[in-house]
Amino acid sequence: MFLRVTIVVFLVSFLIVYIIYTQSYQEFISRENKIRSDTVQHNDDEYLVRSPKCTIPNIKPFNKDTDGFNMISLYQNCSNRPLLSFITIENNQATLHINQSVAIYYSQYYISCCYSYIKRAFNMIDPDNKVESTPCITFQNSVQCTEDIVLVRCIEAGTGNTIYTNIHAPVTIKQSIKRKLNQNEHVSVLCIGIDSVSRLHLARALPITYAYLQKNGWIDFRGYNKIGDNTFPNLMGILTGMNETKAYETCNPKKLGPLDTCKMIWYDYQKLGFITAYGEDETKISTFNFLKKGFRRPPTDYYFRPYLISTEKWLNVEKVDGMNYCTGPEAAGERVFDLIKAFVKTFVTYYYFGFFWMNSFSHNNLGAVSRMDYKIHQLLSDLQEDSLLNNTIVFFYSDHGIRFGDLRYTRTGWLEERLPFFFVYLPHSFQKAYPIQTANLKMNAGNKLTTPYDFYMTLQDILVMAKKNYTIASSSGCPKCRSFFTEIDDNRSCEEGGITQHWCTCRGYKKYPESHTSVQLAIKYVLRQIHETIQSYKEEYKKCAKYKLYKVMSSSISENYLTNDTYLLLMLKLFPMSVFEATVSVAKNRTYIFRLHGSVSRLDYYEPHSKCVHDSNLKKYCYCR
Repeated sequence: MFLRVTIVVFLVSFLIVYIIYTQSYQEFISRENKIRSDTVQHNDDEYLVRSPKCTIPNIKPFNKDTDGFNMISLYQNCSNRPLLSFITIENNQATLHINQSVAIYYSQYYISCCYSYIKRAFNMIDPDNKVESTPCITFQNSVQCTEDIVLVRCIEAGTGNTIYTNIHAPVTIKQSIKRKLNQNEHVSVLCIGIDSVSRLHLARALPITYAYLQKNGWIDFRGYNKIGDNTFPNLMGILTGMNETKAYETCNPKKLGPLDTCKMIWYDYQKLGFITAYGEDETKISTFNFLKKGFRRPPTDYYFRPYLISTEKWLNVEKVDGMNYCTGPEAAGERVFDLIKAFVKTFVTYYYFGFFWMNSFSHNNLGAVSRMDYKIHQLLSDLQEDSLLNNTIVFFYSDHGIRFGDLRYTRTGWLEERLPFFFVYLPHSFQKAYPIQTANLKMNAGNKLTTPYDFYMTLQDILVMAKKNYTIASSSGCPKCRSFFTEIDDNRSCEEGGITQHWCTCRGYKKYPESHTSVQLAIKYVLRQIHETIQSYKEEYKKCAKYKLYKVMSSSISENYLTNDTYLLLMLKLFPMSVFEATVSVAKNRTYIFRLHGSVSRLDYYEPHSKCVHDSNLKKYCYCR
C-alpha cells in the first residue's frame, strides 16, 4: 500500500514538474523566437545590406543631418492659360489643331496661325546640336502633319504681335520602321531616369510618388550603389557595361563618331526587332553632349533630341535654379513625360526599348524635384492605369544623389550621393511566366549590393528571355556582375561589384583626429594629386589657381571589416574657396605610403568658377584665376 502511494505521488510530482518544465521551455522558446525575430527585424531596419563583406546602414530619410534641408518646392506652371494648340493621332496620322474655344484667353481679335517643320540639320561638324526649320505656312483650325516636329506660331490680326508659339512632337509609326514591327510576344523595356535623386531623397521630396511606388508593387532596390562620379559613367555602365576609363578609350565622346560605333545595349535591342527611343531634356548638359560631341547619326529609331533642342531655341525659356525649367508654355520635364506616354501608347502592342532621362527639375537644387512630385506620380499611374504596362518592364531610377551643397558635407550626404533610388515594375504576365526570375529579382532588391553593371546584365538577360538569338557578354567593368533575374551573391564586396573604394558604401568610417601624422601627410598627398591632375591639361591649366589648404572639414578612418586595409576619408576646404573629398589608402612600413582610390570629388557648386576651361574633367578641379 505504501509503495503504491509512493508511486502515485512520484508520478503526480513528475507530471507537475513535466508540465511546469514544458511550459517554461515553451515560454523560453517563444521568448527566444521573439528575440530572434526582433533581432532580424532590427537588423533589417538598421541595415540596407549586411554581410561579411558589406554593411550599409539604413539611415532614416529625416534625421539630424537633414534638418533644414527638407524644403518642399511648389509646382510652377509655365502658363496660366490653356494651350492654344494640340495634336491628335488617328489611324497613324497626326493632325495639328488650334483650339478655338480657348482663343479668347489670348486675344479679343482674330488670330492667324502658321506652322513650320523642324528637323535635324545636315551638318558634318556638329550634327547633334543643329536643327533647322521650314518657312511658316498659314493654316486654318487644323492641318495634317507630315514630319516629326512641328512649330506653331500665332499672331494677332491688326497688331501683328506674336501671341503664342509652341512646338509639338507627335509619335506615329514611321515608314522606316514598319518593316520590323513585331506583335508583342514578349515584354518591352522602359527606362525612366531622373538626375541626382538618392533613395532617401525620393522618400523626402517625392512623398506622393514614393507612396504610389510602395502601394503598387514597384520593387525597391535598397542597396543600389553608383559606380562613378556623375551621369556619364553611371549611364555608360548601364548601356555598355564599361567603366569610365574603358568608355572613354572605346567610345570617346569627345570625338565625333565613336559613340555611333559604341556597343550600347539599345543597338542590340534595335537589331533584334525592338523599336527604340531616347529622349533627354536640358540638352546643353545632356549625357552625351555636355562638353562632348554626341552622335553623328540618330542612335535610336525615335531620337527626341532635335525636338528638345528646338524647344530651347525657338521658345521663350524660363530658368529655375539655373535650369531650363519652362520651354514656352510647357515645362521641359513634362515634355519628356508626354514623349514617354506618346511613345508607349503608339507601340503598346509591339515590343520596344525606351530610354528617357530628365535633368531640368532635379539637377541643380536639392529641393527642386519636389515641385514635380504630383506630375511624376501622374505619369507612372497613367501608364499603369491605362493598361500601357501590361507587357512592359519599367526601370525607374537615378544616377546618383546630390553631389554638392551643404547636405553633401554630412554623413547622410556622403551615403546619399552614392545610393540613388532604383525601382522596378514587373507586369503580372511576366511574373507568372518567370516565377524563378521574379523571385530572384525581389531577393536581390531586398538586401544585396547591386550596381549599374548588374542593370546592364539584366537588359541583356531580357533579350535572352525574349527567345532572341542573343549571347550575353560579360561586363568589362565588372566581370562578376550578374542579371537581377539570377541570384546575386549574398556576400559581395564592392570590388566584386565593380565599385571603386571611393564610391563604396560598404565600409564604415569613424572620426579620426586631423592632427595625426597620417592625416597631415595624406592631406599634402591629396593636394599634390589635385595639382598634378590640373597640370596634366597642357596649356589650360595656367588658367586655374593653385590651391592652398583652408580648413579640414572632416577626417575619418575606415572601420576594418574583414580586411587589414586602412582608408582615410578626407573632406578639405581649399582656397580659393572650394571643397574636395578624397579616399586614400594608407600603408606603413618605414614611411607612410598613400594611394588615391577613384577620383577626387568636388563638393561645392563649381560651375560659376570653372568657365575659363572647356574640358569636363578639368572643370571639376579648376578655380579660374
